[in-house]
Amino acid sequence: MSGPNTWEILTAIGTLGAVVVALFLPMWQARRRLSVQVATPGGYKRDKTISVVMTNSGGKVVTVVRVLTKGKGGKPEERFESGNTPTLPHTLRSGDFISLTFPYITSHLAEVKDILVEDSLGKLWRCDAKSHRAALSIQGEKRRLFSHGKEFDEWAEKNKKK
Repeated sequence: MSGPNTWEILTAIGTLGAVVVALFLPMWQARRRLSVQVATPGGYKRDKTISVVMTNSGGKVVTVVRVLTKGKGGKPEERFESGNTPTLPHTLRSGDFISLTFPYITSHLAEVKDILVEDSLGKLWRCDAKSHRAALSIQGEKRRLFSHGKEFDEWAEKNKKK
């Protein structure tokens, strides 16, 4: 009698791996995922408002409770001017998104080190650092180069790629 063949061992290991993947794949796909980014809806145009865009890219429903900012102190704080509070909490189903504008974030984006979104289970979702840097460059550099919107429009028209 001979022992098991190498191919038989590899086949058994492959079958076991496929069973493990098949059992845990649905749970992995149905997990909660929330993408948080900041965006300038007007792009390089005159309106430099900053919106916080939250997208549910997971398989479960996520309820957004509040938006927090971290400044130089490092402690998350909720800052709203009276009368400007967006409609929160907001429930996002799979594939849904919401875009909210916060006057504090728009006017103090350079001082805001991090933007956090809290869901109904208490989990904090961090804003994408790349979108934060892009919004800072759009809001800051172009505004300093061209203090008036008309000058920027003229510059953009002249330097438009053909």
